[in-house]
Amino acid sequence: MANQENYYREALKQGQREFRACTGKGAYPYLPALGEFLTSDQMTDTMELGTVLVPLAHVVGTRLEGRTKAFARNFMPLMGEETEFATKWNNLCRVHLEEGIRDPVKVWEYMNRFYVEEGNKRVSVLKFFGAPNIYAQVTRILPRRNGSREVELYYEFVDFYQYSQISFVELSRPGGYVQLQNLVGKGPKEKWTAEERSRFTTAFYYFEQAYQASGGDQLSTTVGDALLAYLRIYGYGSLRGKTEGQIRDQVSRVWEEITLQEERSPIDVKLDRPEPEEKRNVSILSRVFSGGRGEDKPLRAAFLNDRTPETSDWTYGHERGRIHLERRFGGKVITTAYHNALEGDPLEVIERAVEEGNRVIFTTSPRLLSASLRGAVDHPEVTILNCSLNTSHRYIRTYYARMYEVKFISGAIAGALAGADPVGYLCDYPIYGQVAGINAFALGVQLTNPRTRVFLDWSSVGGAKEATQRLLSQGIRLISAQDQSRRTVLDRHFGLSLINEDGSQ
Repeated sequence: MANQENYYREALKQGQREFRACTGKGAYPYLPALGEFLTSDQMTDTMELGTVLVPLAHVVGTRLEGRTKAFARNFMPLMGEETEFATKWNNLCRVHLEEGIRDPVKVWEYMNRFYVEEGNKRVSVLKFFGAPNIYAQVTRILPRRNGSREVELYYEFVDFYQYSQISFVELSRPGGYVQLQNLVGKGPKEKWTAEERSRFTTAFYYFEQAYQASGGDQLSTTVGDALLAYLRIYGYGSLRGKTEGQIRDQVSRVWEEITLQEERSPIDVKLDRPEPEEKRNVSILSRVFSGGRGEDKPLRAAFLNDRTPETSDWTYGHERGRIHLERRFGGKVITTAYHNALEGDPLEVIERAVEEGNRVIFTTSPRLLSASLRGAVDHPEVTILNCSLNTSHRYIRTYYARMYEVKFISGAIAGALAGADPVGYLCDYPIYGQVAGINAFALGVQLTNPRTRVFLDWSSVGGAKEATQRLLSQGIRLISAQDQSRRTVLDRHFGLSLINEDGSQ
C-alpha cells in the first residue's frame, strides 16, 4: 500500500507541475471538455465503433465538465492525498500492477482525439505508467464538411480507418493515408487482416522508438509523417524484422527527409550549398571528372537499364548516348552498362556498380526510381540520376529532355512550310510528356501560320505505318512523327518529314 501511495504522490507532483506550467503560459490548466467547444446539435452525426484499442496519447480530455478540474491537462491528478479520489486512484493502481486493467473505458472521438465519459481514473493510471493504449468503447462524432484542410484530412483518416482499423497513425498532409495504404502493399480499398494490423503495430512501435531516440520528440513532425518519409525510401519490407538499432541507423540516414516534413509544403529539390569563391571559376565538368577533389583520374559512370538495347528502343537510345559520351570525352570518362536490372533486385545491381568504382550512376527508367532512391541514401558519396518526369527528390537528381521546346520549334518550322496545307502529328500514347509535346507543336504552328490546322493521329492504333497512311489519305504530307529511330526499323520516319503518297520522303 505504501508503494501505491508513493505512486499517487509522484502522479500528483506531475499534475501540479503541469498545472503551474500551463498557468505560467496563460493556458487552460485542466482537462478540456468536449461539451465546451461542441454544441449538442454538432454531436448528432455519430457512429459506434465498438470496443477498440485507442492510443492513450490521443486521449486528451473528458466528455463533460464535471471531472475536468480533478486532473491537470496531462491527465495527472490534482486532488489531495487524503481524498476519496486518491484512494480510488490507488486501488486502480493496485489492479493494474497485479492483474491489469481490463474493463474498457467509454470515450467519444472527435477529429481523432478522444474524450472520456467513463474511466478518467483508469486513463490517468495507465498514462502514469506509460501504457501506449487502452481498450475503449468509442462513439465517433463526424464533423460537418466545410472544405477546410483539417476536416478534409480527417475524412481521409476515416476512410483509412475503415479498411485498416488503425487509429494511432497521424498524418498531417492530404493524400498521406492513401500513400500509406499503398506503401504497405494494400489496394485502395483493401481491408487489413488482424495479422497485418498486428505486424504493422509492432513495426510502428519499433520505428517510433528509433525516431524518438534520434530526437524526434524535438520536432513538430508526427511519427506518422516520419514513417511515411522512411517508407518512401526504404519500403515496408525493410522495416519488418529489423532491430531497433538497425532501424535507428536507417532513420539517421534519412533524417534530413524527416526534418523537412516539418515544412507545410515539403521541399522537392535539395539545393546545393553556396560554394567558396575559389571554386566558382572552375568548370562543372572539371569538378565532375576530378571527383571534386582536384584528382586527375577518369570518372567512372554506370548506366542501369531495365531492358536490353535489342529488346527496347528506349534502352537503345540510352546506349547510343553512353557510347557517344565515351567517344566525346575520350579517356576522361569510363562507362559501364548494366542491362535487365529488373530481372532481379535492382538495388543489388546498384550496389555492384558502386563496388566496381562508379561514382555517377544513371538509372534510365522510372521503374528504377525506388531502387535509385534507396541507393542514393545508402551511398551519399555517389551521384545517382534517374530518368523521370516530375519526380525531383532531395537525395537524387532526375533528368529528361525538354522535348516540348524542340516540338515548339519543329511546329514553328512546320507552320512556315505548310502554307495553306494542313499539318499532321503522330504520337504513341497520351501520357504526360507526349501531351506537352502535342500542345507545344500546335502552338509553334499557330505562331507562324495561324491559318493552318494540325491533325493528330495515334501510332499505337494499328501501328506507325497505318497511322501515317491515315494522314496521307486526308491529303496531309507534312508530318511530325516519332522522337527517336528504332534499331530494327531503319526506314521509320521520325522528326518532321515531307512524305510522298508512296511513303517516301
